[in-house]
Amino acid sequence: MGILNVQREHDLKKKTEAPPKKKITLPIPAAAKEGEPVVPQTDLKDKSKRIWIVTTAALPWMTGTAVNPLLRAAYMTTGRKEAGGSVTLMIPWLERRQDQEQVYGPNKIFKSAEEQEEYIRNWLR
Repeated sequence: MGILNVQREHDLKKKTEAPPKKKITLPIPAAAKEGEPVVPQTDLKDKSKRIWIVTTAALPWMTGTAVNPLLRAAYMTTGRKEAGGSVTLMIPWLERRQDQEQVYGPNKIFKSAEEQEEYIRNWLR
């Protein structure tokens, strides 16, 4: 009887244990080599692509996190509309006045997201 109980416990343990995890190897990003083809779905030079750029900061907060994506989006729009593509820049909107004052300072307060968008577009010109 004792041997059967040990065997039964062993069988139960086997059933409840998770199968061993398979090791997954991911490709290591690297620059394209001369003559190496670019995968079509990653080719940003294709002006017919719809590009989305998401950032966590916006003007008038003059940080790299706000300025760099804005300039990249502006650069990438060249010729894209004519080819059927687009560039969308998603930026955060600080709804509360006190948050805007804390981040942008007391002289750069916006009543609406549209007002901030107008400020950003004028800054780009």
